[in-house]
Amino acid sequence: MLSQTNVKRVESPTRATETQRAGSGGQTSTSSDTNRANQTQDATTINPTDKAKIDEWKFRPSDDKYLSNKKTYDNPQYYNQETGDIIWPPNNGFDGDVVRTELKPGQVIDRYGEPGGNFLSPDETPYEQRALALHSDGAEYHVYRVLEAFEVNSGKFLAWFDRPDGGTQYLTENYKIYNIKTGGLVEPTVENFIKNKYLKEIN
Repeated sequence: MLSQTNVKRVESPTRATETQRAGSGGQTSTSSDTNRANQTQDATTINPTDKAKIDEWKFRPSDDKYLSNKKTYDNPQYYNQETGDIIWPPNNGFDGDVVRTELKPGQVIDRYGEPGGNFLSPDETPYEQRALALHSDGAEYHVYRVLEAFEVNSGKFLAWFDRPDGGTQYLTENYKIYNIKTGGLVEPTVENFIKNKYLKEIN
């Protein structure tokens, strides 16, 4: 925390010159005005070093996105600083114990992003508690109702990407599900759960 020092300021009786007044609407320009202007520019303009870095990233965020989340993007715990590759949390994003749980018909669950993945959450889990990478901020939101019971790994999200923990996630893995068309087995993605009548999208 910055300390504050009481300093007695002595006002100069000298009038501002015309040069000082120019471009300021008749008001004297001060060093604090200049500092505020520089701070505003720093907050809205990416510097050349950072721009050169993210220009090399495979999935480059926009300048605005980067500046709004600079602390997270600059953290090597979350993003490879040379390639921009996402560094996902350990243990599939679970914080602590993982419990095998059966989702029952009628339960409502949801997901951000396309249905090709394996991660879900209880309906209305707060977005910020899902440990999602920053590119997911614009992802589509999908809600599903369980039609046929199936098992998931269940546990709390690990705090990651500078987002808080607290949410619950479901992960479908380490088994396959029955394909009603071919009679074979397919991967337990959300898409396959929908196709094979385990889930129905309701939003």
